[in-house]
Amino acid sequence: MGGGTGLSVMLRGLKEKPLDITAIVTVADDGGSSGILRNELQMPPPGDIRNVLTALADVEPLLSDMLNYRFNTGAGLAGHSLGNLILAAMTDISGDFVTAVRELSRVFAVRGEVLPAAGQAVILHAEMEDGSIVTGESKIPEAGLRIKRVFLEPDHVEPLPEAVEAIRQADAILIGPGSLYTSILPNLLVPKLAEAVVEADAVKMFICNVMTQPGETDNYTVSDHLKAVHEHVGHQIFDYVIVNNERKKGFILYIKEGEKIIELLSIIGAHQALFKFEDVRIMRDMRNSVNRIVNCETANLNKTIGAAVRQIDNIRLLQKEVGLESLPEKLREVAEVRLAHPDINLKEVGELLKGTVSKSGVNHRLRKIDELAEKVRTERYGEIQVKPDIAYLSIGVNSTADTAASAQKANAAKIQKVSNLLKSTWKISADDIQTSQFYVQPNYTYSDKDGQKIKGYTAHHTLTVTYRQMDKIGELLDAASEAGANNIENVRFTVEKPESFEAQVIEKAVANADVKAGAIAKAVKRQLGAVLSVSQGDANVPVFYASESLMSKAADTNGGTAIETGQVKGSWDGKAKTLTLSKVKQNSVAVKAATVKVSIKNAEVDIQYPQVSGLANDKAEAAINKVLKDEVDAFVADFKKQTKEFGDAAANRPYAFESTYVVTYNENGVLGLITQRYEDYAGAHGMTTRSGHTFALDSGKELSLNDVIQNNKTVRETLYEYTAYAEGFPEFPFTYKELLPKGTEPFSGLTANK
Repeated sequence: MGGGTGLSVMLRGLKEKPLDITAIVTVADDGGSSGILRNELQMPPPGDIRNVLTALADVEPLLSDMLNYRFNTGAGLAGHSLGNLILAAMTDISGDFVTAVRELSRVFAVRGEVLPAAGQAVILHAEMEDGSIVTGESKIPEAGLRIKRVFLEPDHVEPLPEAVEAIRQADAILIGPGSLYTSILPNLLVPKLAEAVVEADAVKMFICNVMTQPGETDNYTVSDHLKAVHEHVGHQIFDYVIVNNERKKGFILYIKEGEKIIELLSIIGAHQALFKFEDVRIMRDMRNSVNRIVNCETANLNKTIGAAVRQIDNIRLLQKEVGLESLPEKLREVAEVRLAHPDINLKEVGELLKGTVSKSGVNHRLRKIDELAEKVRTERYGEIQVKPDIAYLSIGVNSTADTAASAQKANAAKIQKVSNLLKSTWKISADDIQTSQFYVQPNYTYSDKDGQKIKGYTAHHTLTVTYRQMDKIGELLDAASEAGANNIENVRFTVEKPESFEAQVIEKAVANADVKAGAIAKAVKRQLGAVLSVSQGDANVPVFYASESLMSKAADTNGGTAIETGQVKGSWDGKAKTLTLSKVKQNSVAVKAATVKVSIKNAEVDIQYPQVSGLANDKAEAAINKVLKDEVDAFVADFKKQTKEFGDAAANRPYAFESTYVVTYNENGVLGLITQRYEDYAGAHGMTTRSGHTFALDSGKELSLNDVIQNNKTVRETLYEYTAYAEGFPEFPFTYKELLPKGTEPFSGLTANK
């Protein structure tokens, strides 16, 4: 129980624990944006509720920042936070503030429940020690007088029943931290809330502020805080008080930011304290760096061992299938050395090759061997396009009445009518009709005068119907709607006997493999062997949810409801004996390789880079191709500069510049590409670099992590830890800089502007 600031800080920690949290928040705020909305729209103040919702919300930081964003300019907007405006809008849409809070809690995936202390706004008054009365939560701290007591208007405000029940059922009740008189006590001045706290069997804890608050608790001790609470409630209620006992005696000025602390220590000549403070910061940075290094070393060791085993397996496969003698000279040489010395590292492998090859050069050659081995293995995916032959329809009926019995009786008659229609008119077997959901629940209404009241009941009954005539689904939904169905939730399509498609899927997969493997065998002058193994994967089942427009159309007897099954992708799981279907919209874009080949005195250049075609939006296509071409131009300019700088240093061994690409994703209007470049400077230098691009095909815009990934913070941290060790390519590639903390560069720790 508390206000918007102290309570939200505590909740950010509590929500990470396995707890069932209910936050009860004051509705006495009358300052700033909350005060304006409260007065203009006659609604409870949203600010404190918004802070608590944000604290408990399971959303990415960008959305939290957006909810807390406060407009600085604009007539009528200046001073308002976006979250307050959203709460005000939802209050208007839903009809009352409490429902608005519930709906936004669901939208923001709040961990727990957030409840206002009352369903109406209250006015907070304070009687000062000189007998004067100050009105308004925002005015009380500005009075400059010691507070004697605070009280509410109206004095007998009704709390939400859910709040009272939550207190009664609680295992622990935490009150504070927060402003004593303007955040904590207003909740306890709601009579029934205070009574529930006093009578509850829960452990009751008071979390005291770490500092006094100017204008409200000047010179207060912890016992003064407790005394104020007990005097207003009329009971001593706390079992425990949580207090910060690390403060020394005397006045303390609280400075938050680290840089300001350093500046202050320097100004006052506290050099020893400054050095100690800097030591702590350095130690923390060092500890974090050591942890990162240890993690990197462990990951690198595991990766090195795994890579060596994979390389040897691939070399042996090539030896068996095509013979090492058929490989290019450089690849054959490194393969023979690796087989002869499986335990040495890449640097040692390079020292055993002719002319001594750099570690990077060895790695590049082994990558080429890996690629050849994968081509020889030739794993191909086969899929077929099939029309669904069975559908599962969710058809429901809702009825509202003054009593639960009346609602249930009315609903039973409606659902029986729908069921009879399905059986008699549409000849659907009783085995294909089953009840999948049934409930009766109260409907609540809220008002400033009466608080929460039950206003009738709603009964709900849903039938899941199995139907096999795909071309009649729209007519069936229309008929069900006319018979009284008013809650058509979704239509799910599938195939009744997926095993009948197993042979087709496998046959196509093997055919695809034969084509590719045959080409490879021909290229290396070998005969194609038998298929070694066949495995199947799966995909997702499409569910088509009925929108409001579909439901209204279904209810319109003059129009039919068109339900399109569409084409779906089928994938057979031989082990589970199931065929899974998914609806996939393939892009109509082609990605073809453009080449740049240059051979000059001291360098060989072989570049393959992607160019797209077939987009309806010419500007988007041009924008994408420009990004990809600019990248190549920069690479060409770089190798020209390098070869000019090094001159004829590598007369016996030309510098090598190579570039290839991989398409990682090409569906649903998004194209993902990875470009991989290799540079070898005659053994002196050498490196492989990858860069990723993810494009929106409708606009040509290069997407960022924020555009594609929902849970951005968690994904960003995970990718930052593991991307460096990833063997494969992610579907959606991004520049590595996007994974780093804002303002930093990889490895150097320098700020971006340096």
